[in-house]
Amino acid sequence: MKITGRKLDGLMFAFVVVDLMFLPYLRVLSSSASMVVLPFWFVFRGHVIRNDRDFRLCVLAIFVAILSFLVSFLKFPDGFLMRSGSRGSAVSMVPNTVILCYMFLYYMFFKSVISRYSFSVDRFLYFYLGFVLVLALLFYLDPAFYFEVRSFWTMFDNVIEVGEFENAMYRFTSTLSEPNNIAALVVSIYSYLVIYKDKVYSCSVALTVLLMLVVFATMSSSGMALMVLAVFVFVLKDSVFQNGVNMRRMTIKILSSIFFACVAILAFAYFQSTEVGEIASSRVSENSMDSRYRIWFNSIDPSKLMGSLIFGDGGLVVLNGKVVNPHNGHLHLIYSYGFLLYLVFIYIYFVAPVRINVRYFFVVPLLACFTINVGIYELRFAGLMALILAAARVEKINSLKTSKRNSGVLSLV
Repeated sequence: MKITGRKLDGLMFAFVVVDLMFLPYLRVLSSSASMVVLPFWFVFRGHVIRNDRDFRLCVLAIFVAILSFLVSFLKFPDGFLMRSGSRGSAVSMVPNTVILCYMFLYYMFFKSVISRYSFSVDRFLYFYLGFVLVLALLFYLDPAFYFEVRSFWTMFDNVIEVGEFENAMYRFTSTLSEPNNIAALVVSIYSYLVIYKDKVYSCSVALTVLLMLVVFATMSSSGMALMVLAVFVFVLKDSVFQNGVNMRRMTIKILSSIFFACVAILAFAYFQSTEVGEIASSRVSENSMDSRYRIWFNSIDPSKLMGSLIFGDGGLVVLNGKVVNPHNGHLHLIYSYGFLLYLVFIYIYFVAPVRINVRYFFVVPLLACFTINVGIYELRFAGLMALILAAARVEKINSLKTSKRNSGVLSLV
C-alpha cells in the first residue's frame, strides 16, 4: 500500500499531538517520543514547509539560541553557583535550550501541516481536557494515589510521597511539573474552544464546570484569576456580541445554564468540603504578588540587559556568578538568549496569531503564564502552546486571504 505525503503528515501530526498530550517521557533518553521522531520528518518532509516569514524567523531564533548556548562555554569557563548550591557549568544550559528550539520546531511543523491539509485540533483538545479532568478527580479523591499515577508521566519515575495533606505543597499538576502551567494551559484551551471557536452553548457551559474543577485542584491564584476572567469574557461575548435573537438557541441556553449552574454549585460545595478545597481557599486568600514584584525588581540589571542585545547566557540566568530565577519569562528569555530572540518569540507567539478581537482572549492566559511563571521550559506546555497558536495563526492567514479575495471581487463589481 502506497503511503501518500498527506497520510504520512497526518500520521505524524496525530502522533506528535498525542505524544504531547498523553504519552510518558522516554526515560532512557530523557525526552519525549516526538522529540526523537520529529527531526526525521524535517529531513524527509521539510521541503513542504512554506518558506515564509514565520519559517525564517523560527530558523533565526533556533540559530541564536544555539549560538548563545555555545557562547556560554566562553562566558562561564569557571562555571557558576546553581540554586541547589552545587557548582554548574555551561552544560547545565542544555535542557532549556533544547526545549526552546523544539518549541520553534513544533510551531513550524504544526503550522505547515495545518495550513496544507486544514487539520483540526479541536477534537484533540476535547480529549485532553477530559484526560486532565479524570486526573483532577483522582487528585480530589486520593492525592497520594494521584501522585503515584502521575509518576508514569514524569521524566525520572519519581513519586512524590504525600504524608499529612495539610499544606499547599502538594498541588495538582496533571502530567506537567508546575501547577500554574497546567492552570494557564487549561484556561487557554477552554478560551480557544468556547470563545474563539464559539462551540455549542451547552458544551461551553459543561466545559466551564470542567475548567472550575481542574483549576481549583491546582490551587493556582493566577489560574483562578484567569479562569474568572475567561468565564466573564465568555459570558460577555455570548450576551453582547451575538447577532440577533434565536428563540431555540435562547431556550437551550436557559435550560443548560440552570442545569450546569446546579452542577457547578454542587461541585464547588463538595470542593470546599475537601482538604484540597480548604487548603486552596486559604492559599488564595493569603497569596499576593508582592513577592513576585520584589523578585522582578531585584532581577533587573541595566548592564545585564545591555549585554544581552544579541546573545544571552545560553539557557539559564546568571547574575553575579549565581543562577537565579527571575520568575518572569520576558527577563528570562532576554537574559538567556538576548533581545533578538526575545523579539522573534514575542512576534511568533503573541503578535502574529492574533487580531484585536475578544475572540483571541485565549492568548491572554499563555502570555500571563509566560510573564509570571515563564512556562515555556516545560516541554508539554511549550508544545501545546505551539499547537494552539499555530492553529490560530493559520486561521488568521486564511481569513486575511479570504478578505482580500472578497474585497477584490467587490472592487470588480
